[in-house]
Amino acid sequence: MGTSRTLNPLHFEDLEPHRFEDLVRQLIYDYRDWLNLEATGRSGGDDGFDVRGRECVTQINIDDDEDTPVNPNERVWLVQCKREKSITPTKLEKYVREVLSNQQDKIYGIIFTAPCNFSKRARDQFISTIREHKVQEFQLWGRAELEDQLFQPKNDHLLFAYFGISLQVRKRSIKSRIRTKLSIKKKVLNILDEHDYRGVLLRDPYEDRYPYDEDIPDFYENPVWERFEYKGTYFDGLVFAYRKYFAYLDDDKKHFDYAGAFNDAKLRVDSYGLVSQQDHLRQDIYEYWNSLPEENRAWLEVDCLVPYDSVIAIDEDGDDIFECPHLYVERNPTDGFFDRGQFVRLYNTGGDRIEVDPELEDRIIQFPEEMRERRKNES
Repeated sequence: MGTSRTLNPLHFEDLEPHRFEDLVRQLIYDYRDWLNLEATGRSGGDDGFDVRGRECVTQINIDDDEDTPVNPNERVWLVQCKREKSITPTKLEKYVREVLSNQQDKIYGIIFTAPCNFSKRARDQFISTIREHKVQEFQLWGRAELEDQLFQPKNDHLLFAYFGISLQVRKRSIKSRIRTKLSIKKKVLNILDEHDYRGVLLRDPYEDRYPYDEDIPDFYENPVWERFEYKGTYFDGLVFAYRKYFAYLDDDKKHFDYAGAFNDAKLRVDSYGLVSQQDHLRQDIYEYWNSLPEENRAWLEVDCLVPYDSVIAIDEDGDDIFECPHLYVERNPTDGFFDRGQFVRLYNTGGDRIEVDPELEDRIIQFPEEMRERRKNES
């Protein structure tokens, strides 16, 4: 895929006319072996062209065993720059005839440039007019040709100088980001998979009040560190159990209900290892769920993803408050530590396992009301 497909069109029209001439002149510096390039358009009285180049053509004395060069010849080139969005075949022919008819020197080559798209008819007319004046070499650079030149690595400095874009810096940035991502991925997988850790503390890397959650007014509504069960990997991130509810699956294997008042995915200890006061609620829900027919008992699970890109670092050892790996993760305003949607599944616990995709409209009332609705401080 060409580089130009990943960028918006360059705004040549934003360049002042003389700056456009400067850009073209600098693009052709290494086009030939120039004796000099004159920016005639900047001084006025330019005889219709903007740059004149004198190409050095060195002839080799083939009769000399040492291939000694003889005096060089010069070839005169004219460069015409038109910073116009559209040039018709007729107008292009007019421009070329004007610039060639005013010249006293024998013109060897011409380069005509404009940041527009030339039609086939315009290009054919250009070639025909050039041949009438017996010009031996010629180039017609439209928008596509100019962009192709600027997107070459050797001209990256010009792309940056005139348009503020550097593909080489961008390439290095992408390369660095991918290397960092792969390094983090390898380290995380080595720690979490090889040692079979399940509980992992996700931490905001910018939060320095850890572990004093009482100093954070909205900690329980918007926790800046929290422990989750690690479930494994997805192609672009780490999967954690976000919610897990005692559920009911009807005999039709479609309708369902769940006890949303208690999230069994949360590892029920606070910062000091004390058992949560909500355990009595879990016990009540469990007893009700356990009284259901075995074939109707189910779990509703919601897993979420931590993208590799958002992982800053991992502390394998943890500390004496949370004795598990600490994963430092950049949080986003809407989803906290997690991103890119959720993985939801509903499955029974008795008999042959049946897994269904739950739809909200298929939820019925089975659990008591106080067990069905999630508490305000439960994320």
